[in-house]
Amino acid sequence: MPSPRWGGGRRAGGVGCAPPRERGEILRRAFELIAARTDELAMLMSLEMGKSLVEARGEVAYANDFLRWFSEEAVRIPVATR
Repeated sequence: MPSPRWGGGRRAGGVGCAPPRERGEILRRAFELIAARTDELAMLMSLEMGKSLVEARGEVAYANDFLRWFSEEAVRIPVATR
């Protein structure tokens, strides 16, 4: 079943059919947006979960590193030839 977050995969023309470099750029942009709003997200986590701001900032940074890593790895995805 296609994931709605990725635009339905190849048939729907979403991110799933984008070239690997473009997928990497999308993930990198998400990383940059989250990095720019780290304090906001940390405050939200602190209010909702009772975490300290220091702990929440660390969690945002930790989670955001996954986006950065996957954005760098996206270019290594083999492209199927037709």
